[in-house]
Amino acid sequence: MRQGFARAWGIPHRALRPNPTTAARVAPRELFAFWALAFAAVRWVAPSGPLYWDSFSYAAQAVSGQVGGLGLGRPLFVLLSHGLASLALALGASLDAIEPLLRAVWGMVAALSAPLALLVAHSLGLDRQAQRWMAAAVAFSPAMAHASGQVLTDGPAVTAVLASTLCAVRAKDGDGAREALLWLGAGAALGAAIVFREPAIAHALVLYGLISLGPKGTRSRAVVTATAALILVAGLSLVWAARQPGWADTVRNWAGAMRRERAEHPYRARDFAMYLAWLLALGPVTLVAALAGWARVRRTFAEHQRAFAVVALGSLAQLVALGAYQDIAFSPRYLLGAMPGALALVAAHTLSNWARTRARIALASSAMVLSVALAGLGLGVRERPLRVAIDTVSARLRAEPEASLVIVTGQVCPAVQMQQRFERERAQREGRAPRAWQTVCPGWDWPANLQLTMQQHAREGRAVIVDLREGVWVGDRQLRARAELEAWLARGGDVARSARVWR
Repeated sequence: MRQGFARAWGIPHRALRPNPTTAARVAPRELFAFWALAFAAVRWVAPSGPLYWDSFSYAAQAVSGQVGGLGLGRPLFVLLSHGLASLALALGASLDAIEPLLRAVWGMVAALSAPLALLVAHSLGLDRQAQRWMAAAVAFSPAMAHASGQVLTDGPAVTAVLASTLCAVRAKDGDGAREALLWLGAGAALGAAIVFREPAIAHALVLYGLISLGPKGTRSRAVVTATAALILVAGLSLVWAARQPGWADTVRNWAGAMRRERAEHPYRARDFAMYLAWLLALGPVTLVAALAGWARVRRTFAEHQRAFAVVALGSLAQLVALGAYQDIAFSPRYLLGAMPGALALVAAHTLSNWARTRARIALASSAMVLSVALAGLGLGVRERPLRVAIDTVSARLRAEPEASLVIVTGQVCPAVQMQQRFERERAQREGRAPRAWQTVCPGWDWPANLQLTMQQHAREGRAVIVDLREGVWVGDRQLRARAELEAWLARGGDVARSARVWR
């Protein structure tokens, strides 16, 4: 079977054996160095506070311990965040300190993806230079750095996927207790990745593909062991989530919202164009080198073990499929899970072959670092107005005299919602009634009739706040909502005339 697979891809059978030059262990200081580089990239590129819509919800859920809102609720991520937040609060931390703490901790977890990428390359038999290029491709991915510096599941899910791949690659050719533990680790890590971010289930292609490469007598045990660990980790997390009141309703609401999203905003050529742009955001040098490697796929695979092909092809299948994802135009972070196997691994092979002189090594590595440096500078300038608006929202809310408000705003909406959850926690601790801050947000919850919605809020005694500050309304859909809001203000009426505008 091994020879047949090899012939199908033009791989000499001798290439299926591990490269003896990679047998030496990787030095811990090298692993730490790549972790430090990855974390430095995160701190440079990522915003200095919460910016992604979902990051506010995760910070609020960490305090409340409530699961729900996206997919299956990302229960393991919320559970671990809740444990960390509860410990910090018990030690005297303020509520305002929770989001920065979570941002730092999950950023450090996401940065582990770089040394794990190096270890995966090492276990696949790549030479020392290729191992370092793969780690560098992950560490210096602008999209990875930007998302990993937020309270989001994407970066930690990449770390979990790479941990699963590493365990599976090391376990596939062995037998005995050590291999059983590795298969347990591979399944458990993939289970964790799935309840961090559900699309990680696509990496089962890689896990079971690697199992199929093992000795025939061990495959059944490996399947049972890895699957049991996967189900245990993912299943227990979902059981915990399902025990919370309203969890099933949030899952149904999310599924219904996604159906409406597909109906109201069908996939168009612009979405595909953004997908191509996001591939570049994963790392320009990495993308070019990976394309060169995929263009010569038979030669690329011929120089490595069959496991290399399984990891690369399994990841590529996910990367291609994500091109049709409904919301792909919103962010490159949706592609991060497939990036290490589909791009970084193949790019590492190309760069190892091409960068054989000091000048070429310096050129490629400098280009990687430069892409991160420019991303940090450019995104910082672009995000500054929104960053200022978010940073001042808590003070603005507390400065409003009324106890009951409705705030009509754009990208700041989840920040207001997070502050409302924190306000409830503060009020409970202080033994007082909480102030009520409701929102009218663009997106799934934008009202079909804005005027009627505003009138209803006014009748219920809420003061209306309209947020028209610079940078608050982001993207075509939000700008259309803002135009509708400004038209409502221009038409006048009692409610519109009494509304206060933040500028």
